[in-house]
Amino acid sequence: MTGPVKDWDPGTYQRFRGLRLRPALDLLLRLDDAPDGDVVDLGCGDGAVAGPLRQVFPERR
Repeated sequence: MTGPVKDWDPGTYQRFRGLRLRPALDLLLRLDDAPDGDVVDLGCGDGAVAGPLRQVFPERR
């Protein structure tokens, strides 16, 4: 078993943002008829999915 990562680099995280964001955006395009209710972006990261969520569900909070 390996230990915790100790070489966190925000620049590297940002450089691969598109690769991480693409699957989330693809999934959002499939949510044509989501049930009513709040929309929550749960996860670790920089909140990159929050803007697209707001665009897909502008009436939600």
